Amino acid sequence: MRVARHVSKNAVAAILLLAVAFDGTVAAGSEELGSSIDEPANAGVCPVQAHSHEASCTVLQLRRGGKGPFAGKHATHYGGVITGWWVTSGWASRATSAVHLRLRVFDGFTPVPGLQTSNERLPLRKPGKHKFSTRLPIKGGQQVGLEVAVKGRRGASAPIARSVQNVGETLQWAPPLGSRHRRPTDRMPSTRLMLLGRLEPDLDQDGWGDSSQDACPFDRRRHSACLPDQTKPHIRLTYAPRQDFVARRKLFLKVRSNERGSVSAGGLFFVRRDAVGLLDSRIWLEAGESGVLPVYLNDYSVHAAKRAIAKGLNPYVEVSFEATDASGNKVRRHFRVRWKKG
Repeated sequence: MRVARHVSKNAVAAILLLAVAFDGTVAAGSEELGSSIDEPANAGVCPVQAHSHEASCTVLQLRRGGKGPFAGKHATHYGGVITGWWVTSGWASRATSAVHLRLRVFDGFTPVPGLQTSNERLPLRKPGKHKFSTRLPIKGGQQVGLEVAVKGRRGASAPIARSVQNVGETLQWAPPLGSRHRRPTDRMPSTRLMLLGRLEPDLDQDGWGDSSQDACPFDRRRHSACLPDQTKPHIRLTYAPRQDFVARRKLFLKVRSNERGSVSAGGLFFVRRDAVGLLDSRIWLEAGESGVLPVYLNDYSVHAAKRAIAKGLNPYVEVSFEATDASGNKVRRHFRVRWKKG
């Protein structure tokens, strides 16, 4: 038996995956990760110092406000796969002979080992937007930044930033960041790093973006078209119709499927007509395998339930269950679980 371990976010305020336009095309099911890159770049990063011919730096955007240093679009809440990234460059100085860029994934201020793209050469004489394709997994809470290498003489830099008031600051580390935390060697206040990534969901967690790279997002064994199959999976779903989900802060379902695929469960917590979205879970099952799916109550739901119970009311949860086989056939069920005093 398998127990769900991966918890996604609010089932009601579910992920709104934006259809974002890039270079005249629409990437359905993707979202932005980074800054606006529509305005021209007018500032340089990673400058070459005197008596040197090159510089190597880590460059990160520090956002203003929020609970963490990367609050805003540079950090992802849900994770997925970065399938493309863009930078906007300005005119390079005559002292600059070459600029190479590499996108990296960071946990806080620490680069995640192995999660970086290959080096890309920036066209110095062609200012504007530059697109690079990739396939880079990223987890929830992680963020993106750049490793920059500049060649030239004193005054050379990578022209990929813009001076803008009230946007936070760009931090630089020279030499680039490693596994040990250290303070930035330079801070550029009121500066935006002109970096944008396209983040796509990865339902089957195979490291391929579901919108543009994975033709079968329900089967991690293949990225070409799903196997032809019109038969929905046969699901055996069992649960107690009354559960003490207030004390436990969750309720449980047991599921068994005759096909390989994913099963998920979420729901709405109700007190009379007032509804609150709950935290859902998803697991993958092999054919004939069974698993336990919890549906989690958040703090607000627990407090609301306790207040309702104190008034003599009986809260309940409307559960939404979904099973998807490896060819994308779905089975959905909705049912009610009432509160039972423990």
